[in-house]
Amino acid sequence: MGVTLGRYVCGAQCEARSSELVALLNALAAQDDTYQVGASPSITLRCTLETHAGLHAEMVHDNARGLCLWVWWADGAEPAGMRWVPDCPVNDPGPGGDACCHHLGHKGGHTWELSDPDRDMLAAIAPVLYEEEHGAEWPFF
Repeated sequence: MGVTLGRYVCGAQCEARSSELVALLNALAAQDDTYQVGASPSITLRCTLETHAGLHAEMVHDNARGLCLWVWWADGAEPAGMRWVPDCPVNDPGPGGDACCHHLGHKGGHTWELSDPDRDMLAAIAPVLYEEEHGAEWPFF
């Protein structure tokens, strides 16, 4: 019997070394009190779309008004561009009806249809590491 693989996020990474991009993200974060990148000289971007060929993409800022700032890049290259793109309007038809966190017109599956092995591994080990470090149970589940 063969193994049936699921649907996974791409996970391709890009090191964005643009001081302008870091400054833009910090300015946007300051406007709506979200996490700031800080003085880091670079940002590691990670493609969140379903495994694919072609340009990779990650949302780097959500303005909470139906638009998100997405950055695109090719394999082995620095970011090729960024733009504000409307959110994907599709909601999970199952219980809870989570919204898709990708952009309008994205290729591949919606976010609730994809597995992220890196996130899953972190979710498995984070409670153990937290308990070892703090001597208390993981408070986030």
